[in-house]
Amino acid sequence: MNYCIVAFAIIIIISTVQWFVDGRRNFTGPRTDLGLEVLEVVQSEQQDDLHGVTDGKKYDEEPRV
Repeated sequence: MNYCIVAFAIIIIISTVQWFVDGRRNFTGPRTDLGLEVLEVVQSEQQDDLHGVTDGKKYDEEPRV
């Protein structure tokens, strides 16, 4: 018998128990150091992409190698 699945199951069980005991209260998620300005730029670029607005770039040309 391959004991890899047993070891994996033990890790999953311990991780699940640890999450319910301590993780739900203390986990705050990843930090975000992005300022409001950066988020506004990203959102405006996404809106431009949705509406087909380009910033002067020619996308019809062949790529240079």
